[in-house]
Amino acid sequence: MIDTVVMTVSSDNFRVRKPDYFSPSYRLHVQNPTMGGRANISYKQNPPKSGAYGPRLTITRRIAAQGTYETKMKIEFSIPKLIYGNNLDELTDDDFDSVIQKLHDRLGEMGVEIWPVDLRNAPVSSIHYSKNIPLLDGTSPSYLIGKLAQSDPKKFLDVTKVEYRNGGLVLKWHANSYEVTFYDKLKDYSASKRSSKRSIENDHAKQMGLFVDLNNRQLFELLRMEIRLGSRAKIRQMLKKFGIFEDLRFKALFSSEISQKVLQHYIDEVERARIFLHDKKDPVDLLAELIMHNPTVKPRTHLQMIGLSTVLKDTGIRELKNMYPQVGDAYWYRLLKDLEMDALPLS
Repeated sequence: MIDTVVMTVSSDNFRVRKPDYFSPSYRLHVQNPTMGGRANISYKQNPPKSGAYGPRLTITRRIAAQGTYETKMKIEFSIPKLIYGNNLDELTDDDFDSVIQKLHDRLGEMGVEIWPVDLRNAPVSSIHYSKNIPLLDGTSPSYLIGKLAQSDPKKFLDVTKVEYRNGGLVLKWHANSYEVTFYDKLKDYSASKRSSKRSIENDHAKQMGLFVDLNNRQLFELLRMEIRLGSRAKIRQMLKKFGIFEDLRFKALFSSEISQKVLQHYIDEVERARIFLHDKKDPVDLLAELIMHNPTVKPRTHLQMIGLSTVLKDTGIRELKNMYPQVGDAYWYRLLKDLEMDALPLS
């Protein structure tokens, strides 16, 4: 499903009816349209922490080409939170009209007037796709996150930073234009009750009624996956990859088909980045499988794979790299490539 969107509306398509709702007051813009020579200035309005959920608004006035002034408003909001007050319930394509109407009404309450047609056609600059994955068999999110943390994502993804924190409850892979995150939704909710600074989401206050029986749950955990595409260029790249017409308007991107394709794409990439050898518990069974599926490979390579499998049972490839700081990434990429067995079942 789509979670958060960031879209931009030009000054021709919105009117500010309550300028004092913004900080600084939007009256400054009315009283001094030239901004006193300043290159740019921003006016912000965030919804209160309690009460109805609303978008974050930022109006930016800046000097554009040829010295002219340009004013645009950025609207950032979570679609399911706008409709349901939480991001557990998922929407369908049929909910689009309800989303537009709700957003139009909420903006009006925030002192901003925008026609629904302009919201439909607003260009999107960033979009987040997410999936809540219930675990009903006793498996914990931290166990699965720990397995994912044993991946080497740089092999397939242009990742620049990896975060594995909060006791294994959060895994983030950062890149310049996107981010892949896995986290324990219920533990994140519990952490937010102690301090919002400890949680991934920063507006749990509006969802506090969701898990009133949290402590009494049995065999129910929730792993959340989020894909954040942070630029227009990245969104276009994904659409082109799927053979979808590159339309960045809100009405075009509000699509379960696109959402599913994006999520599946990164699930596949994560799967490719995993090192599966450590999942084999018995080295003799693994050796027999390697010989059966790769009869032309030298015994030395088989035994190297067994050794790597033994180490990866207790640590991840990133930790293994850290134990050999004198060895560059190129060595590890060559090693993993040399040991890669495409015919070996990845399960």
